[in-house]
Amino acid sequence: MDINEIEKNINRIVKEMQEFYWMSGGSEELMTPQMKKRYAFLMLELLENIYYLYDYLESLEYVANYWIEKYLSDESDFYLDLGDEENDTFRSN
Repeated sequence: MDINEIEKNINRIVKEMQEFYWMSGGSEELMTPQMKKRYAFLMLELLENIYYLYDYLESLEYVANYWIEKYLSDESDFYLDLGDEENDTFRSN
């Protein structure tokens, strides 16, 4: 699952959960049994998407670490090769 799909799913789930919250006045006691089951299912679906997001971020971390280790082994080279002379804050002296 790609990051855009994960984001879309999480937004949809949160929107539906907010609707349940609004309809019940923020009270679990005012939810019907069907609303409670649907809310619980939405929580499960949200948790599943959080795990997908975690896996995605873990993969992204692996790729980022590869590139950092390969091309930024000497940090001073990174700062010198930026080519952005206006932003000297990040350059080493």
